[in-house]
Amino acid sequence: MAEGDSSDAALVLVGHGSTLNADSAAPTYQHADELRRRKLFAQVLECFWKLEPPICGVLRGVFASRVFVVPLFISEGYFTEEVIPRELGLRRNDQPDFPRAQQRGTQTIYYCGPVGTHDSMMNVLLARAREIVEKYPVPRAPKPNQTALFIAGHGTGSNENSRQAIERQVELIGAQNLYAEVHAVFMEEEPRIGDCYRLARARNIVLVPFFSPIPATMLSGVIRISFWIEGVLDDGSNIRTSTREYIFVTCATAGCNSACL
Repeated sequence: MAEGDSSDAALVLVGHGSTLNADSAAPTYQHADELRRRKLFAQVLECFWKLEPPICGVLRGVFASRVFVVPLFISEGYFTEEVIPRELGLRRNDQPDFPRAQQRGTQTIYYCGPVGTHDSMMNVLLARAREIVEKYPVPRAPKPNQTALFIAGHGTGSNENSRQAIERQVELIGAQNLYAEVHAVFMEEEPRIGDCYRLARARNIVLVPFFSPIPATMLSGVIRISFWIEGVLDDGSNIRTSTREYIFVTCATAGCNSACL
């Protein structure tokens, strides 16, 4: 067998899933279907934290001697470092860490990092930013060097690593010198997503949500915001500042519309 050949191995994709959204599992199944079509692995299986089939039972259906488990998550955080390894039997609750390769009888289980931590995700994020501006030029597409790019992540106080993947992508994109500025914002940590208006110095804003794969039907679109300040000075004269316009563009979560593995 050639080095790097996985045709004798099994791949297990782990998604979060949600009972509140019937389409929440669609991206995980989409990735699995594409990987099966490419015939890169002997087996490709899916499992979920909140849906069937569950994480805890997925390894019972694996017959290959090598098993690669890949979380379809963005960051190394609570779910990828604690919940998923525990459900797979790779980690006990009292363990501060666990081996990423473990022998189970005749099988070797390899627990991989979440897909969002790979440096190649930078190209996915940049592609999403380009696509949404081309789709909504309002009325003409702003140049990247006149645009503030925001990468939005979840963030959580439960695990200090949860924001690192987002900050890493911001660092990589910033080093390209494509955009006037690049920022990380979060749902549950500072700076918050709503702070983008305060943080942006450029006239245009593009925000790319960097979350675990969700359905491509997520809201995408453009909002134009124009504002000025006017009032009366102490001497009775009227004053009005010049108009400033923000073009705020949001797009579907990076990597949702096509398999990115």
